[in-house]
Amino acid sequence: MYAIVNVIYGYPMTRDKLEEAVSKGMFEDEPDGYLEYYTGSGDTSPAAFGVDIGGFDEACDYVDPSDINLTPTEEQKAEVEQLLSALDPERQALIRESGDPFVFFLWSTS
Repeated sequence: MYAIVNVIYGYPMTRDKLEEAVSKGMFEDEPDGYLEYYTGSGDTSPAAFGVDIGGFDEACDYVDPSDINLTPTEEQKAEVEQLLSALDPERQALIRESGDPFVFFLWSTS
């Protein structure tokens, strides 16, 4: 098993947010834009709402930081807004609690 970093543009689904969403059955249908990854080391799966813009893992000799994409394209920004707009208002509100979409690392494992 090795660690994987998924570079996401959008909104992290924190543990509290995931627990609330699961209790309400909000993401059982896994709408477009809902990203969920495997982890062998946690109680909940790492999840986000947005688009995957890159990533890297520890199963290599090194990672050149200049190879890591940290800037979403205008198309990716528009895609996140379109995906979010397609959700019902309750899910939109839960996701938008994080503020504006941003780039973040979401850890998962192989």
